[in-house]
Amino acid sequence: MSPPPRLLAVAPSWLGDAVLALPALALLQSAGVEVEVLARQGTERVFADTVPAAQVHPVSSTSRWRRLRSVLGLRRRGYAAAVVLPPSFSAALLAGASGAPVRLGARQSGRSWLLTHGVQPVGRSVHLAEGYLRLARAALQVLGRGGAEAAPPPASPWPRLQATSEERAAAATLLRSHALPPEAAALVVAPGARYGAAKRWPAERFAAAAAQAATFLEAPVVLVGGREDANATAAVHAALPAAVDLAGRTPLPTLLGLLAGARGVLSNDSGVMHLAAALGAPVVGIFGSTNPEWTRPLGPRAAVVVHPVPCAPCYLRRCPIDFPCMHGIAPEHVVATLRRLLAAARPGVAEAISRV
Repeated sequence: MSPPPRLLAVAPSWLGDAVLALPALALLQSAGVEVEVLARQGTERVFADTVPAAQVHPVSSTSRWRRLRSVLGLRRRGYAAAVVLPPSFSAALLAGASGAPVRLGARQSGRSWLLTHGVQPVGRSVHLAEGYLRLARAALQVLGRGGAEAAPPPASPWPRLQATSEERAAAATLLRSHALPPEAAALVVAPGARYGAAKRWPAERFAAAAAQAATFLEAPVVLVGGREDANATAAVHAALPAAVDLAGRTPLPTLLGLLAGARGVLSNDSGVMHLAAALGAPVVGIFGSTNPEWTRPLGPRAAVVVHPVPCAPCYLRRCPIDFPCMHGIAPEHVVATLRRLLAAARPGVAEAISRV
């Protein structure tokens, strides 16, 4: 019997997009493909529950030369194919550097000449996770493993993550260091969003919603985000001094432990939202300039709130008018959505969009 083909998946760099790529990787593995992942340094933990750690190759997030050198060092792995999940030119260039004779990805960003098999882009009307799955199915067809029996569906319709005992312990230690009981199940609030201000619900509304939710949950409020989100978390903290601001203090493993034990999560369209959904935490995603049909959270207890306006989704980093998509969302709407999630009788019942 011949060994299974070895495939290199060039993963998305954004944390949330990396989470949404997990079902595609699971599909490839379920078809008997040996999957290895090229991941941006700092995101490799996302793939650990799906792909063996030795088969996840982190590359520099700051130096193009280091990225290229790392991939050139992987040529000896003898990849049969590479599938390029993100749409960037640089991702296709890395696939070419891997030495894989078959390189498959969407035809866009002027990179078709780097691909041996270009696939029509699906656009933003199709969920990003489904777009990745379509690329995985196309790769299986090229590798001759695309039949119904050869390619069973992944075990879960949504990305799945599980926090380790060490990650939960790290979260407990962090809570204890801020005078919170280590067993506290917090309401986690993520008011930042790296893409730009047009993805951020106003801080005073986050604070109001968190205060209301914390009261009925009887839970402390914990603010999370990267260092770049410090201004967003500080603004919420100013309006809600009882909250604990942990911006920049939750490396990914600690964040996973914190989210896994959360009573609830309120978040903009961000990586935290997707991590929480994949962990099975009750999470409400708040959408403004971006399209929930494209990047809504997928999980057993995930929902979104969106206020439809004619100009949305605009995908702008900053709103040039009066921010109607976000100003149309009241704190009461977000809290009511969280209540419905917690009261849901069965997993997945609240995955539909909650339009206000």
